Amino acid sequence: SWTELKMDGITITDNNKKSEHPGAEVDRIVELFEDRMGDYAESWAEAMNHICWMDGTQDAKVFAGVTHFLVDDPTTGTAGSISRATYDYWRNYAHLNIAVSGASQTLCKAIDEAQLVLRKRGGKPNKFLCGSGWINALKTELREKGYYTMTGWTGKQDVAVGDIALSGVGVFEYDPWLDDHGKSKYCYEFDSRRIKLRPMAGEENKVLNPERPYDYMAFVKSMTYTGVMTANQMNCHGVFSCA
Repeated sequence: SWTELKMDGITITDNNKKSEHPGAEVDRIVELFEDRMGDYAESWAEAMNHICWMDGTQDAKVFAGVTHFLVDDPTTGTAGSISRATYDYWRNYAHLNIAVSGASQTLCKAIDEAQLVLRKRGGKPNKFLCGSGWINALKTELREKGYYTMTGWTGKQDVAVGDIALSGVGVFEYDPWLDDHGKSKYCYEFDSRRIKLRPMAGEENKVLNPERPYDYMAFVKSMTYTGVMTANQMNCHGVFSCA
C-alpha cells in the first residue's frame, strides 16, 4: 500500500512515478519498494516454471507443459490429438525405476545407452533437468568407481562430486520443481529444437498498470503472458527415473 511505502520514505504518484523524501535513508530499514518488486518477480518466475512443467489440466487458462508431452508410459494416450500407440514418432523414450548400483554402474549405463535411441531419427538432445534423488544416485555410482590415487590417502581429501555431465548433451541440471512434486528421482532429457515455449508477439511478460481503485490507496501492477508450448517431434526426448 501507499502507506507502507511512505513509511519507507517513498512516494508514488497517480502516474506511477516514484520519488523519495529527503533523508529517507535515515528511516529506511529495507528498500521496501525494490523488495516487493523482487518478491513479485520471483513469484512470477516460480509460477511460470510450474506451468511449463504441468500438463495443462490444472487450469483451463494455462498451456500444456512438459509433462503433457513427456510421459511415463508413451505407448498410450495422445500427444495433442495424435495417438502415441499408433505413431511411434510421437512417443518419447522412457526408462523408469532403474536400479542404482555402484558396482554395476546401471544408472550410468542406462542413460548412456539411451542416447543411440534418441538420436536414431535425427534427434540431438542437449539438456537434462533432474531432481535431487536422480543426481544423488548418479553421484553414488560415480563415487564407487571414480576415486583413484597414485600417492595414497594423505592430506586433505575432498568428498564432493562436482557437476555431472554426459558428453554431447551437457550437465545434469537440478530443478527444485521435481522434488516438490514427487519426482525427485526423475530425469528429463530434451532436444530443445523440438520442444519450445512460444509467446505471442508483444504478449510475453507484458507489464500492465491498472487504474488504482478509487477507495484503495494502493500501488497496483500486474503482468500477463500469452503463449503456448509446442513440440514437433517426441522420440528425441527421454524420461528416466531411478529406483
